[in-house]
Parts: sequence; structure tokens; C-alpha cells
Amino acid sequence: MKSYLFIQLILTLVTIGCAIHFEPGNAYLYGYTTQTTLNEANEESLSGARRPVGYTVTSDLRLSVMWKKSYDYLIKLEVTKSSLQSVSRDGVSTDFPELRRYPVFFHWHGDGKVGRVYLPMNEQTISANIKKGIISMLQIQTVDSERTEVDASGECDVEYQVTGNKVTKSKTNCRNLEKAGQFYHPNKMFDSTKMSLTTSTYEFVNDVITSAHSSDKQDIFLNADKNIDLQVTALQDLKLINTETGGEVVKADSIEKAVEAVDADLDLIGMLLGTDVDSPSCLIDCVSLKEVVKEVASDLHADKISKIESPRAFHKLLPVFRQASQQEITSVLRENKNILPQLLDIAAATQTDSAIEAAIEVLKDETDYRMKERFVMATSFSSHPRESLLKALLEMFKDASNGPELSESVALALGSVTRTFCQVEEQCSLEIVQKIESMFIEILTESKDPVVILKIVRALRNARLHGTTQNLIHLAENSTDNAIIGAAVQALAVISQDFVSINVLDAMGRIYHQNERSYDSGVRTTALAVLLSSRPSVYSLTTILLSTVNQTDGHLGAYVLGMMQDLATHQPEFKEKLGQALNSTRLRNYHTLSPGGKANALTSFLGRSLHTNIPYRLFVQNSQAGIMKKSGMQVNLQTADALQPILLFSIYAQGLESFVDSNAVTEGMEPEDPTAGLALDIMDVLVRPVEFFRGKAALMSAVWSAPSSPVTALALNVITQDKHQTLFLQNGIVLQHDLLGVASIELSGFISISLWNQDAHSILKNSGSTVVTGSLSIAENNHLSASIDFDLSAAAFIDFITDVNFYVTPPQACLRMALDPFTVTEQWTKVEQARGIPKRAKYSITRSKPVHGASYLLSKENSRQCTVLLEK
Repeated sequence: MKSYLFIQLILTLVTIGCAIHFEPGNAYLYGYTTQTTLNEANEESLSGARRPVGYTVTSDLRLSVMWKKSYDYLIKLEVTKSSLQSVSRDGVSTDFPELRRYPVFFHWHGDGKVGRVYLPMNEQTISANIKKGIISMLQIQTVDSERTEVDASGECDVEYQVTGNKVTKSKTNCRNLEKAGQFYHPNKMFDSTKMSLTTSTYEFVNDVITSAHSSDKQDIFLNADKNIDLQVTALQDLKLINTETGGEVVKADSIEKAVEAVDADLDLIGMLLGTDVDSPSCLIDCVSLKEVVKEVASDLHADKISKIESPRAFHKLLPVFRQASQQEITSVLRENKNILPQLLDIAAATQTDSAIEAAIEVLKDETDYRMKERFVMATSFSSHPRESLLKALLEMFKDASNGPELSESVALALGSVTRTFCQVEEQCSLEIVQKIESMFIEILTESKDPVVILKIVRALRNARLHGTTQNLIHLAENSTDNAIIGAAVQALAVISQDFVSINVLDAMGRIYHQNERSYDSGVRTTALAVLLSSRPSVYSLTTILLSTVNQTDGHLGAYVLGMMQDLATHQPEFKEKLGQALNSTRLRNYHTLSPGGKANALTSFLGRSLHTNIPYRLFVQNSQAGIMKKSGMQVNLQTADALQPILLFSIYAQGLESFVDSNAVTEGMEPEDPTAGLALDIMDVLVRPVEFFRGKAALMSAVWSAPSSPVTALALNVITQDKHQTLFLQNGIVLQHDLLGVASIELSGFISISLWNQDAHSILKNSGSTVVTGSLSIAENNHLSASIDFDLSAAAFIDFITDVNFYVTPPQACLRMALDPFTVTEQWTKVEQARGIPKRAKYSITRSKPVHGASYLLSKENSRQCTVLLEK
């Protein structure tokens, strides 16, 4: 008896939160309307191309209570009347018989939660989802409370607030019950963000819902440009019309038996309240991969790289590649040799096992290593790589037949893909990652070949594996090879952006201050950048400033001071600390603030907007003899909460001091061969450097046979944004959000050195185009479709020109950077189409924004030298 009372008490406590009661045999008749609209966010106009698109479903409902036992109910939902209306076109509507075809049943608990839903086997997905949206509205509590519920939106955190006979229900943090097939870009800047607000209000009379209203508003904006903002709004209205009594009642001992009793010929299937997605299928204008390749082939030729046609062709082909079989992809790769490099870019971006295996199979027969390098370089930019890609790159890395260029590119790609793979946290502990990390460490430990060690260090820079930090510190402080030391310090610098450790900071301090040995000035400035970016103390800044006093290398002192002044311009906290350090009379003097060198670092902006800035950083480092040893530019994309490196290039030279001053002493430990080249970092991925010459013989060859026009150093199509996400609305409608960005890049240049005139001239042309498309569309395309799409496109060109006169001592140098005018085009398209409505509606609007050309100020000293050099 006591146990019975205890159980009764528990049941009472469980159900006391819900005062809604359904009487067995009663039928509750409701009018129901739901509307789903798609539009640009904050678009208030309801006319022309700015109007929203979508559909309104109007229905009459009958809720019949078929069975009740204790606090469990089996309720039958029937749609007795239904129609579909266009949102954008007044008076355009059609019958919606699919909703009326079958009833559905659901298990309703006395605590206001819905258990399982029972659907006929032949129920169409769109009908089932809309009915689940109706049932979701019947989950209700009538006391202030918080809990987790599963409904048409997924699993959500729900809060109830009660005022008299009114209840307000708020939902947050809804998690999809089905995640298969969805993916996103792990770099926040290349992703989109969804913000949602879902509220419902209820009114009751005699413990029966008399009216309910629900609003589910979801905004999706590009993290890189919050002006690109898609919005979907789902509204639901439920109103009690009448109540009937004396209906059918099922007699059964349990909910399972009750379901069996009402099943009859319906073949009911039990499931959770979460909505489903129709399997993707090609219904209209289906084309094969070969047909699409043929259609866009002319836009994939090498001469279209960096032009807008190339990323547009990429956009058309990628979805088809992702649906294609290995055999189909292999066939098009073998049959289109003239555009094979561009097709390999797309195969790498496809990121399916079929595409990767097809590319590898075709490349086995290739004798030109550049084709294999093009493919592995493209894999470096994978957005959601699979374990199979890591395994394939690992096998390629172990291939002893690879030449030095291909071997380094494979190592760099393996490092980059490992990093992206690890950005999904649970994947970083997988055996394949541990295997790659152990292999890299083993090579560093056992190899005596500086070329091999340098290759692995650069790969670790891309991989950013924290477990390799100590190995890199050891190399940075103990190697005798300047290139290895520089690469190790650069790897530690980028690792510190994700994970700052005291060991790294201590090592960077020892390297910059040369506590234990001498270092190349380029290595020291890289170490200094780590120290300055780690919120240094006033004392640390004081010691750094003191290090610039009485140095034999005034150029290094000038560069250090330029870095600090540049940071103070853009970072208030750093400016305040630097000001405190300079309060000392020991530092606030001519010797500290005027080191006399010509090296410099400067940060400014290529462009600014309300939400996004494009800062660039220019740097010039000179050797002790005064000759330029490194100059370049770093371009970032910056928002309020993210910073994404886009491009870093630097033209470097070493071992050239003797050509300027026969008494010059080479920095570092050992004299170096004359060397010059181009270092590239694209979207935070280091790619293989392009070497202009190494050694005196190669230098003389470059002098006498220098090209008169730019030579392509890098040509590539890379994926930027890449996302496929499913959105489940409160009203049962399911949407797909797709985002795809492609950049087509070409870096070309030439360098001309005249020993007769003792001058040099170089041009580095940065050409690029990008197309970013995004959409939000109703997923049930078999019956109805509505979508909003945007298309952003632009093509731009930046020239980086360097002139050096080493006839005079110290040498004179002039750097110029010029941006050609270009146009950013933004196009929006909205579409409605439904079975039963003969014509589809399509609305488009295009906006163009011209960007004027510009020549950028680098520094006052640079401007002065340009005036002198260019007047000659």
C-alpha cells in the first residue's frame, strides 16, 4: 500500500507541471496556419525583387483522443482541409491533398511531452514534417520551469513562463538529431553563423489550449561579411474552433497495444518527433559529369586562372564531382589533359573517397611531377578532410621515387591536412594523427640531412602539433643551419598563435637577445614578433628597447623600433605599456629612437567596412651591409572576433653582401651561397618556396637570362568557404544552407639584376578572383521549393614593385604597391515553385560596388628614396 502511494506521489509530481487534459472520446477541432518566408535580413520592402518568398499552409485539424491510461494518451491527428498559398504572389494558391491523405498518431504524456509519433509507412516526408510541426506545438508546461525537449527543431533547451492563463515558451540551443552529411569549415572566418529566436505563446480555457502562436526566426550571416545575411521566419497559429464528444475510444492495457488497435491497414511506424530530410535526388535538368566538364571546359584553361571565369566553372563542377563515382571522375581526368591541373584542383576540393582515389590513380601514370604537386597542394586547403586523405598523403610521403620538390610539397600538404583534421577535436586523438606526429619526430631525431630536416620543420609549421614544440625549440637553439633555425622559429611563431607556452616564450627571448649564441637578424625579428604578440610586460619592452642601443646593425634597430611603433598605433594596451617603458630617460633619447637604419614595418588597410577590415602589413629587412634581405606583405581578413591570414609573400635574398661591399661579413655562423626566392603562405598554409637562384653560377645565369615579362610562380584554384547544414524549423519545414567560396590565384613575377648598372628591378603580380555563393532553401523539393541565393564576385590585381640601387653605399631601395580598380558584384535571387502552381516566381537584384585603384604609402623614408631613385 505504501509503495502504491509512493508511486502515485511521484506521478503527481511529474505531471503537476502540466494542467492540460484531454478527455478520451473527445475531438478538438482547430484552425491552423503556418507560414515560412525567406528573405535578406532587415529587408522591409514587400514589393518587387525585395519581397520575401515562401509558402503559407492553411489547414483544419481534428485531434481525437483515442486512448488514455493514467497519464498517457494516444491522440490521432487528422487534417481535414488544406491549401498552399504563395507568399510573394497575392491570390496564388493550390490544393494540398497530401496533408489530408493519412492520419498520424502520437503518444502524449501528462507532463506535456510528446513521446513517439506513429506515421503510416506511405506518408510523404513533407506531410509528415508539417504534421510533426503541429504536434510540436502541443508540448507545453503550465508552471514556470526549464527542461530539455525534443520536437521538430531537434533537441532544445526550453523555458516556460506563466502569467494567469497565458504561457510563454522560449527555445534555445537546438541540436540537430541528424548530422549525417553535414559539414562546415573549421576556420571561423570561412564559416557562417546562425542566430535563432523561437518563442511561443499559449492561452487556455478550462485546461484546453484555445489559441497558440509560435515564431521561429533564424538569421545566417557570413562571418567574413555580416552584411550578407539570410533570414528565414516560420510562423504558426493554432485556434480552437469546436469540441466534439462521443468519439471512438480504444481499449488497451498499454500504449503499444493501443497503437496496434488503431493500426489496421496503415502500417504505422513509430519514431521520434524530430523531422526528416528527403533523400537528395536529381529531378530536373539532370546532367552527367562529362557533360558539365564539356560545358565549362573553356573557362578552365590556364589563361583563365585568376579571372572570374575560373571560380565560376569550379562552382558548377564541384557539386557534380561530389555526386560522381570514382569511375566517372577517373574518366574525365584522363580525357581532359589540357585542363587537368584545374580538374585536379576540383578533385582535391571534392574531398570524397571517390575523387581522391580517382586522382591518385590517374597521377600514377603522370611523368610530370608538377601535376602531382598541383594535386597535393590543392589538398592543403581541404575544409573537411577525411582520414582516407591523410592515409593517401602519408603513402605518397613515403614514396622514395618522389623528387625533392614533390617530396616537400607532399610533406607540407600532409602537415596542413593534419591541422585541419585536428580542428575537429575528437579526431586529433585518432591513431592516424599520432602516427604522423611520431613519424615527423622520428625523422627530426634521426636524420642528419639538413634538406630533410628543413622539409619536416616546414611541414610541422603547417601541422601545428603541440607535441612537437620541444623538438622545434631544440632545433632553433642548437642547429648550425640558418635555414633550419629560421624555419623552426617560424613554426614556433605560428604554433604560439594557437597555444602559447612559457617554454616557447623563454626560447624566443633567448634567441632574440642572443643570450647563448648569435643569430641571423631575420630569425631574431621572427622571435621578437612572438614576444611582442604575447602581451609583454613593461620590463620586457624595456629590455627589448635597450637591445637596440649601441648595436652595430642599425637596420635591425630600425626594424625593431618600427615593429613596436606600428603595434602601438593599433593596440591601445601595447601603446600604454610602451609609453611606460619610454618614461625612462635612459630610453627616451636620440640613440634609442633614431637607430639610423632603413628597415621598417608598417601596418595599414587595403579596405575597411562596418563589419570587416582588410589590414596589410609591409616589411623591409636589410642586412648589416644595408642590402635588402627580405621584403614582403601580409594581408589579413579581420572582424570583431576573428583574424584570418589570407596571403603572406616575401622576396628574400641572402649571401649577396659581397656583391655590394667586399668587406661585408655574412651574418650568422657560416657564409652563405647567394640565394634569392619567393616565400608564400596562402590562407595560413605554407607552400613550397619558389627559388630564383642558389649559388654564384645560378646567380650569373639569372643575371644574363632574366625574363623580360612575368613568369608564373603559382597558379591554383582553392576552396575558401565550404558548408552544408540542415536547419529544422519549429513548424516542421526543413531547410538546407549551403555555402561555397572559391579563390583563383596566380602569383607571377620577374627579377632583373644588372651588374653593369649595379641595380635590380623586380615585380611581383598578385592576381586573384573569387566567387562566394550561398543559399537557404526548403529541402522538400519533390512537392514545393523556395530559396534565396546570393552570389558575390570580384577580381583584383596588386603589383608589388621593388627597385634597388647598390651602386651607392648604403644601397638605395624603393618599394611600391599599387592596386588596380575593380568591382565587387553582389547578386540576390529568390525563387518559389510548387506542384499545382503552374509558374514559378523568380526575383533578382544586382548591386555593384566599384573599388578605386590606389597606390599605397609604405613609409616616409621609402617615399623619399623612391623620389631619388625614380627621378634618375
